[in-house]
Order: sequence, then structure tokens, then C-alpha cells
Amino acid sequence: MPRPGGRLVMGEPDWESLAIDHPDLALAREAGFAVRDVVPVTSVFREAGAADRVLGLRRTTERAVSAGRLSAAEAERWLGHLATEPFHAVVTLHVVVAEVAA
Repeated sequence: MPRPGGRLVMGEPDWESLAIDHPDLALAREAGFAVRDVVPVTSVFREAGAADRVLGLRRTTERAVSAGRLSAAEAERWLGHLATEPFHAVVTLHVVVAEVAA
């Protein structure tokens, strides 16, 4: 039984988000650029509607039904859950900064 004033802190790695840089920058170099920096920007969504507008959750779910990965009932249950339950989604975008070599 938790005590008043107690605190629980949990952490879990998201191995699906693991990204390892690849050394092949030939495309940028061939175009005359030098990659100066790669900056990870993490977007956090706490509202399903905002996440859907950016991530296309409904559209992707409909595609999964069309491809036979989900039944229509499973898709509606999933989307209903997103709309009514506490919501949390995170996605990391890697912003590449490249400059014309001097």
C-alpha cells in the first residue's frame, strides 16, 4: 500500500525508436553540402486529435484494415480507446543541418 507522499518513478526504453547514424553521407556531399549537425526533436502529444492531425492515426488504422492487418471491429475499438482514454504519444524527428562546403 503506497504511503502518503510516496513517489513512483518508472522508465522503459523504447527500442523501436533506436536510431544509429549511418556514415554514408554521399548524397549530401555529391550535392555540395557538408552535414553540420543532426538534431533529434521529440514531439509529445497528450491529445489524440492533435496526434491524429500530425501522425495520421485514423488514416493509418484504415490502411491496416484495408491490408487485412486489423479487423474493422479492432480498428474501431483502437480508435475509440485513443479518443476516450488518457492519451500519450511520442515521436522523434531527426533534423539534419547541412551547409554548402566553404
